[in-house]
Order: sequence, then structure tokens, then C-alpha cells
Amino acid sequence: MKMTDLGMPYDSGCCAPTSAPDSKKPSYPTLYINSKEELDLPDAGTVVIKFRKTRETEDKKDQGKPTYSCELEVQSIGEPVASEEGMVSVADAIKVAMRKKLGKAGVGEDE
Repeated sequence: MKMTDLGMPYDSGCCAPTSAPDSKKPSYPTLYINSKEELDLPDAGTVVIKFRKTRETEDKKDQGKPTYSCELEVQSIGEPVASEEGMVSVADAIKVAMRKKLGKAGVGEDE
């Protein structure tokens, strides 16, 4: 999967950060998560999220290059693990291993 840098100039986007602008640093979107369980996440790292895209927008307001945004319903978050299919969640790695043992293939296919 292609990684997309979500950094934008400070003054672009509908929800510019409230902190003082630093023209050298990009602004990144924020993901807020509420959970019934304690989230065992490090201060920085890589995670795999399972999501459903609920909204997509293309903004052509400026004469320059258009900007794009989308709204994601985050369904789960987990630690990535390496597999033959690339980096996947621990749950998907277990599913793949079980399917291989049972003679089935595919990641993310729900039964």
C-alpha cells in the first residue's frame, strides 16, 4: 500500500491548528480515539487501522492544485506485523495463518 504524507501547510484546510504557525513544519490531521479498553500505544510508531470511508471531498477553491479530504469511520486499531501480504494487523495475520492451515486464502475476508 502506498503511504501518503498528510502534512499540509499551516494555513490550508478547514481546521487549521490553533497553535502558532511554524512555516517550516507541516500540519497533520489528528485522530481521536475513544475505547472501552486501555489503548496500549507507544508515544510514536505505526499502527494498522480498519476503516470505512464515509465521505470524500475535492476542493477546487484555489486556482492552484485541488485539495482532497475524507471522513473515515475507524473500526479497529492494532499493531502491524509483517506477512507475505505486507504489513497487516495482528488479527489479520492470525486469520491468514488459520486460513492457510485450513487451505483457504485471503486477508480481510469475513466469514
